[in-house]
Amino acid sequence: MNLLSNAIKFTPQGGTIKIRIGWTASGGQYVAVRDSGPGIPEDEIPIVMSSFGRGAFAQKNAEEGSGLGLPIVKGLIELHGGSFTLKSKLREGTEVIVIFPPERVMDALPAVAEENAGSRNGSWLRREPAL
Repeated sequence: MNLLSNAIKFTPQGGTIKIRIGWTASGGQYVAVRDSGPGIPEDEIPIVMSSFGRGAFAQKNAEEGSGLGLPIVKGLIELHGGSFTLKSKLREGTEVIVIFPPERVMDALPAVAEENAGSRNGSWLRREPAL
């Protein structure tokens, strides 16, 4: 949620936000959020990644926030043995990628049996997994 809310907050009207979710080659999972906002200057990346750190753009535009979101996301991901990557270019936008290792990914849950309300005999249906 933090990554998406940051993207929304810093992307101007008419800009784009892309979310990608998928599997890594080793069986882990990733979530990537990319925006077409103003980007973060390279020398400010250590600032925004520190607790209570806010970049110049956020300060200049009086954007809300404590400067804790990205450090908390990074810390939680690393506690799970995953990785956090922030890539940004001025006037092009920012992308954050978090990767969960295979040991932190749940196996697919079994299909759920559910009563068929439209059936005359009250038989149970088996819900097939989504594609």
